[in-house]
Amino acid sequence: MPLSTNMPDDLVSHIHQALKAWHDPADAMGFAALLLAQPMPPQGERPTSRAMANRILQAGLDALRQTHPEAGELLQRRFQHGETAREIAYHSDFTVDIVYQRQRVAIAQLAEVIWAQESALRREKARRVELRLEAPTYTRLFGIDAMLAEARAQLEAPDGPWLLALEGMGGIGKTTLADALTRQLAPTPRFTEIAWVSARTRLFHLTGEIGVTPDAPVLTPNDLVDRLVEQLGLHSLKRQADREKFLGMKDYFKAQPCLVVLDNLETLADYRALLPQLREWVRPSKLLLTTRHSLRGESGVYILPVAGLTPEDTLAFIRYEATAQGLGELAQAPDDALQPIHTLTGGNPLALKLVLGQVHTFPLPAILARFKAAEGGGAAALFDFIYQDAWERLDAPGRTVLQALLLVPEGGGDLAQIAAVASLSPGEAADCLQRLALYSLVEITGDLHTRRYGLHPLTQSFVERQAWAEESSGGISPQEG
Repeated sequence: MPLSTNMPDDLVSHIHQALKAWHDPADAMGFAALLLAQPMPPQGERPTSRAMANRILQAGLDALRQTHPEAGELLQRRFQHGETAREIAYHSDFTVDIVYQRQRVAIAQLAEVIWAQESALRREKARRVELRLEAPTYTRLFGIDAMLAEARAQLEAPDGPWLLALEGMGGIGKTTLADALTRQLAPTPRFTEIAWVSARTRLFHLTGEIGVTPDAPVLTPNDLVDRLVEQLGLHSLKRQADREKFLGMKDYFKAQPCLVVLDNLETLADYRALLPQLREWVRPSKLLLTTRHSLRGESGVYILPVAGLTPEDTLAFIRYEATAQGLGELAQAPDDALQPIHTLTGGNPLALKLVLGQVHTFPLPAILARFKAAEGGGAAALFDFIYQDAWERLDAPGRTVLQALLLVPEGGGDLAQIAAVASLSPGEAADCLQRLALYSLVEITGDLHTRRYGLHPLTQSFVERQAWAEESSGGISPQEG
């Protein structure tokens, strides 16, 4: 996201008020929205806002005197030395009106100097945070404005929530959303530091291959702390024992508002046992998590489900990507010709990219048919990438309920319908639905008084594929619960 280069409308008035209060011992909060007021050492006492304001003013005046000596001297005499406009007019052979006129110009010039210093600091911080991120996989985002605004509002709130979880199936855009959010927040003064740690162990390539990341071993809590220590430059903690490192990180995050982004939480070893420890880091710092495994039921976690693109956003995405790839026929195709792509993929961005990548070679109907049947073109690998881990965690009743969801009406079925189809008691079906929801395998709609359960189109294709495979092998062989 481009940095804003526009100086805030109220900065000049804030600077004027801060100058007038130079010798006032009371705290001054006029610069709280500036990054210049945020940096502080991890140890030691935080300076008062009055001392911080005077430091900002002094640095600005020092720079102003380099380019506009008379303006810097005037402001110094008026506000640091406390000379009146009449006294300055008398000694300078000016009228009082001219002194005030030049003062207004000088304050405006000082505001430009301070804003230039602020902008440079924001650019430097944005670059520092960007080095911790992977190269973005997008050039334009579709359908996430509302989620992005909600997530940012929750993170920028001065109080809770302290842990925010972006949840959803694989390929749905959780990491992309977290990346965009991090890039938006990086140049702002809301967080003194932003750290990003990925626990991802596998990558899906649009060639249909599943690759292993360079950090292939499953990330442990101690590895997480080590990465944060390295990323934040806390060199004094490097040789400490694991417990001392954790406590040192706690002190750091308690001393200043930071944001820690933990991507692919579900692949971190024993992540649920880690959550109580992570809670020790918050207030004033916050944590942003992305996960396929839902944290619903965990106290103090604000859950933001990430859904697939709407039909309208899917069409816009297809036309944009097709244009970028030189697929003119696809970009200009009528809506009804593109709608089957959304119906099949459910607006999953990763699945959409996989389908579009084959249009250079195959006709669209053949691509969709092969994708539905998970034959070639990377579709089988995509299903494995998204679902196989969750599928292997399910017991026999869980798989039975998942297959029963293939038979519910469009728009989803209620608990009684699903229990009847699965030949389970309502209680057993409810327990299974809870587990399926935790693994992002079921879509839930309704309100506080009613709930309906259904499958994402990709999940439906995967379950149908599994059911067919089990029939072909002569029965199911599920993991014991």
